[in-house]
Amino acid sequence: MIDLSPPVILGLLIASAVALPFLIVGLVYWSILIHKERKELRIRGQKFSKNFFKFFILYLLVLLTLGDLLAFIVFLATYVK
Repeated sequence: MIDLSPPVILGLLIASAVALPFLIVGLVYWSILIHKERKELRIRGQKFSKNFFKFFILYLLVLLTLGDLLAFIVFLATYVK
């Protein structure tokens, strides 16, 4: 168990609560952009473009950051007194 002071725990929870909605909105936004780009690629008859690659990499970054934040919240809930 890790013994953190209440102000530290409160600060971590507030930071997590502020970051979580932004990450979820970012994930939805990049999902929509990837879907539009994929539709545009089908119309043009292409399989790959620079924009699609960029959107996909940014989508993965947001997804991994969201997963990391959720793991951190679970860590706080489990291991902090």
